[in-house]
Amino acid sequence: MVIGRPFATLLAPVALAAGLVPAAGSHTGVLVTATQVGPLRLGSATPAQVQAFAGKPQHVWRFAGTGQIPGNGLFLNRAQAYGYACIAPVDARGCRTVYAFRSGRLVGFYTRGSGFHTKAGTRVGTSLTQALSRERGQWAGFSVQCPAIVFPAAATAEFKADVTRTPPRVSDFLISLAPRAFADGC
Repeated sequence: MVIGRPFATLLAPVALAAGLVPAAGSHTGVLVTATQVGPLRLGSATPAQVQAFAGKPQHVWRFAGTGQIPGNGLFLNRAQAYGYACIAPVDARGCRTVYAFRSGRLVGFYTRGSGFHTKAGTRVGTSLTQALSRERGQWAGFSVQCPAIVFPAAATAEFKADVTRTPPRVSDFLISLAPRAFADGC
């Protein structure tokens, strides 16, 4: 069945209210790669483009030197960051998603939100067994301090998924352009 443009325009708010289509600003199923988060390219996306994509941040940090985002354990060096889906108090519990900027360009991304996924379909909450069978990443095992799957990336980027020990599942994703302006302490 083909619906004419005027009729489809009238039906869009009804479908939106019924939950049949995602709301503007809703980004369930956002693809994450070593150089991109949805339409945002690391190294070139601006804070305005991130806000157009993700909305107004709940929290903003600016560090002239090295600083740490409380609650997330993320470190930034001469950078600014936008926090989304933050739990009050932010100092104790952190934000679900963080975008990091240096010199007005996106240089890092962190999320523990399940709405983001890799090309192979791995997302936060995916079991370690499934993630390893889907991805071509390197796994160091649980003998290291911070167990993670490190995904293939250019020499100018780091892309990894941290893994919880019990149960062994993907807990978050971190992307950082080199030189590392954004890190999780591991």
